[in-house]
Amino acid sequence: MVKKAAIAIVSLALMLGMASCSVFVSKPEQYTQRLMRHSWVVNTYVDNSLNEVLDMPNIVYTFEENGVLKKTYENGEQYTAEWRFVGDAEYIVIGNNTFRLNTLTNKVMGLSYGDIDIFFVPAQ
Repeated sequence: MVKKAAIAIVSLALMLGMASCSVFVSKPEQYTQRLMRHSWVVNTYVDNSLNEVLDMPNIVYTFEENGVLKKTYENGEQYTAEWRFVGDAEYIVIGNNTFRLNTLTNKVMGLSYGDIDIFFVPAQ
């Protein structure tokens, strides 16, 4: 009985010790890691003012840690723009446009720009 209690106390102490050693990562840092984990393509582009889903060309978006976004078109043409988070990663500025960052997980990124909602998924 005493042996089980000692094991429980040691286990609890180890868990508390490991939890106190964790490193805080800010939301912008977490989101930067998620953005760069893979390239993205537009899955759905919604114009809410027209209540329509619009077709988009197949463009691969690659976010780099140095603040550069590379857009690669099907024909191989590539364009770059600067990107950065604003505030606590509630907004993302891409080129001259500021988008509201609604969702960013490993599987989907949702941006809004006025009446436009854009949903990205990882590129294959």
